Amino acid sequence: MKLIYCPNCEDIIKLKLEIITMCQCSESSGRYLDGINAEISGLAIPLEISNDEFINALSMINKNNKQTYKDYIPFNAFIVPNDCKTIKVSKEKLLSLKRADFKYQTTFRKAIILEIKNFRKKGAQYGEIAELFNIRGYDTLTGVGKWHTQSVHRLDHYINKKVKKI
Repeated sequence: MKLIYCPNCEDIIKLKLEIITMCQCSESSGRYLDGINAEISGLAIPLEISNDEFINALSMINKNNKQTYKDYIPFNAFIVPNDCKTIKVSKEKLLSLKRADFKYQTTFRKAIILEIKNFRKKGAQYGEIAELFNIRGYDTLTGVGKWHTQSVHRLDHYINKKVKKI
């Protein structure tokens, strides 16, 4: 089982097949590409847990009744080396911008705003950002339709208005 650790927010997150998972601060992300290979980005440090040992540890809990076991039950976990063949380190930040992947709408909105801010810092125009969002398959804030120049412009204007008030 592959996981990622974010040194910034100290989250540990299990990777999922083809669904990008992110840490709480959004600085680390990753996903399984298939049953074995994974892709990670950002600050993510890959971890791996020995599946067989973990299943054995769980079976010991079940044998001893969950409520009464008192001993630590060990299993192996590893920090995966950078040159591991089953982990691809992506230079581009992996972002999951599908509404269904976010527990709260506000978190989804913040992720979209963060992405717009990052592109604007790099000098991208509103139309370029909208086109890129559509190519990457990012959901709109409503989950309906596609991204347009004006919708990105409105969000950027909203961001700048909020920043000036602070």
